[in-house]
Amino acid sequence: MEDNGYKKFTRIQLLLIFIAAVILIAFAGITFLVNQVEAQPVAKSDGMYLAKVDRWIDGDSVIVDIYLGFDVWLVDQRARLARVDTPERGQPDFKEATELARKTCPDKVYITDGGRDKYGRLLVEMDCDGVRINDKLRERGWVY
Repeated sequence: MEDNGYKKFTRIQLLLIFIAAVILIAFAGITFLVNQVEAQPVAKSDGMYLAKVDRWIDGDSVIVDIYLGFDVWLVDQRARLARVDTPERGQPDFKEATELARKTCPDKVYITDGGRDKYGRLLVEMDCDGVRINDKLRERGWVY
């Protein structure tokens, strides 16, 4: 046989190289999946689910994207803060209530699922960095 400068491997050596490659790829995949789960928790222990605020309509109505797990999002969901009734557009204190909600909960939030109202909106309790916005608005007297 002619020596062309390439090392020849036995079948056993090739099999060992293949097994090592499979183990490395599996380890990398598991590490990736673990990091994904840690980066985006689906639910806190008290049954609240991760959501992103898309926009506030008024002080008690919001559009959210809800994380369902496995990188699946329920997008553009209309939600209403449970047991809160803030002023509507054109009423006194509308801007104050809406700004309070926007500043307290600008993006990442945790919500509970309290069913739906007669208009099909989700009824939610919402936590933002440890602050329950429902309670904060109720303290201002915007209660029903």
